[in-house]
Amino acid sequence: MVTGCATVEIAAGKAPTAQATHTSEARTLMRRKAKTLRYVFAQKGWSPKISNTAQSAASVLLEGLKPSAIKADNAKDYILKTSSRDAVLADVELAEAYARETAAQAFSYLNANPDVSNVRTDLKLLEDALMSARQAEMTFEKALNSKGDANPADAMTGFNQAVESLKSITNSYGVRQRGGAATGVTG
Repeated sequence: MVTGCATVEIAAGKAPTAQATHTSEARTLMRRKAKTLRYVFAQKGWSPKISNTAQSAASVLLEGLKPSAIKADNAKDYILKTSSRDAVLADVELAEAYARETAAQAFSYLNANPDVSNVRTDLKLLEDALMSARQAEMTFEKALNSKGDANPADAMTGFNQAVESLKSITNSYGVRQRGGAATGVTG
């Protein structure tokens, strides 16, 4: 009886590194945040689904959301089902948290991965989230006006800042996708 031992080298099929796994998880989390923002905003009536022909995401980045891109019924429906100014303000606070978390995760992923240049899917998700956030701004403003708030912009300062942060990182993803500076983004 002959016995033997063979050594097999498996170097060709490298296991994923911890960095690659972390990068994948960070990207997945960022995408989930953007999708969740869009879903929650639509479910709560803060923003309806925007048709692709209504207004391009690039136009939202450059010019802001045009009033014609939001359904008039959306704000009316939200106003009818929201009982008070305090209820609207609670929704504004919740929306702000979603926008801040989405922007923060997007900044984190982009900064941690300066070599990643194909962010087309990420950019599309962030553009969709930004459009939903812009619609929510308009819906909240109309709702606060209807509840007797003389200056709704004051009540929405934090949310507006969070939306601007989301706009900034969405723009940074656009720069990255177009082959702009591959260095980290600050925000």
